[in-house]
Amino acid sequence: MRSFGLTVARFSLASWVGAAVFFVAVAIRPIRAPELESPQRALLAGLLFPGYYAFGFTLLSLAGVAILLTRPRRWLLQFAFVILALALASIDWFAIYGPLAEMTRLQWVEQAAPPASFRGYHIASMSINAVGMICSLVAALLACWPASFPETSKST
Repeated sequence: MRSFGLTVARFSLASWVGAAVFFVAVAIRPIRAPELESPQRALLAGLLFPGYYAFGFTLLSLAGVAILLTRPRRWLLQFAFVILALALASIDWFAIYGPLAEMTRLQWVEQAAPPASFRGYHIASMSINAVGMICSLVAALLACWPASFPETSKST
């Protein structure tokens, strides 16, 4: 059971970090495309970001439960970074993304220009996401790092 839990934690953390990097590298590109009008970009953001957050919450929660149940080596440190990443994602979801989502909804539904506060919320969301991803990466590295390195033979 312990090996299974460690595998779940490693897989979940590595999957989340990989998915987030993929999302930024691929999914953000059309949102920033100059060929699209502002309402179209807002619609894309409204369609893509809820899935991003749902995926993150699911994988981080799964990793946290697996770490807590199996308590692998360095489990407390791993768990702390996962909890910190989840806390940051929660703050982002409720305090930052919620207002941003409403602003983008108004852009595509009512063809309204984004309010002056949009840029500040957007920068805050990018910043908190970056810190959360660093926490996720550290947790993934701690989970995947071997307990000890095998001896290497010395050639003479």
